[in-house]
Amino acid sequence: MRLKGEKAEVSITLVDPQWIEKLGPNVKIIDVRRRVDYKAGHIPGAISIPVTVFVKSIGRLKDAPNPQEFEDLMGKFGIHNESLIVTYDDQWGVYASRLLWTLDLYGHKDLYLLDRNFSIYKRNKGRVSHSNPEIKKSIYVAKLNAHFASSISHISNVLDGTNEIIIDAGERMDFLNGHIPGAINLPWRLCLGKDRNFLSKERIKRIFKEHGLSIDNEANIYCKDGMTSAYIYAALRIFGYEKVKLYSRGYAEWEEASKPKVAEFQELLNP
Repeated sequence: MRLKGEKAEVSITLVDPQWIEKLGPNVKIIDVRRRVDYKAGHIPGAISIPVTVFVKSIGRLKDAPNPQEFEDLMGKFGIHNESLIVTYDDQWGVYASRLLWTLDLYGHKDLYLLDRNFSIYKRNKGRVSHSNPEIKKSIYVAKLNAHFASSISHISNVLDGTNEIIIDAGERMDFLNGHIPGAINLPWRLCLGKDRNFLSKERIKRIFKEHGLSIDNEANIYCKDGMTSAYIYAALRIFGYEKVKLYSRGYAEWEEASKPKVAEFQELLNP
């Protein structure tokens, strides 16, 4: 794996708990767990921004907030464009990865992911706090990196013959029950480490290669609602893959769009 805390040319870096404890005042540690879990104990200095706050629900679909919403959210929690951000959760990095994708989408540069579940961090005698840090509102400017986001129209274009690939990050049974045509199934759990969020760099890259991924591939990643696919997105970004897009609305949108319209169905029944 990359040396913990050593920044590479990719925008997301894995870090160990010991590295976090040496960070300075410009660092924002973000706990994306439920607030009730945050109140029960969190990493000292961490800010509570639950996943439900930065993931926008539109019916069954999960999407990123728009630029203005994201600016308001970051400003509310005192986050600047220059802030070094470390995220963590208790879901093997899945929810934290979704925040990292959103930050990637809006141009944030210094992004780090704690390579531990919080429960493992705590079990290994990591320091825990029950106090809330002081937050001073700030001004944040979102700089959209649209090339990190995919859409239903882009996926349709891929199916029409581009060289990009489509990756389904869902479990195998979910994939067999329905997926975007031509998608490669790369279940997110294949990359999961025993006590860390990810396997070693060598094993992860071997898994990617076995699933037809090379460093030059342009990849569109999706799952049902853009959550576990964010984990694979983060894995690709962490381990050096730059041409990566997350289809955040995922199969929920694709499946709905693929259903015949009621009027068309009635017409078929009553020609």
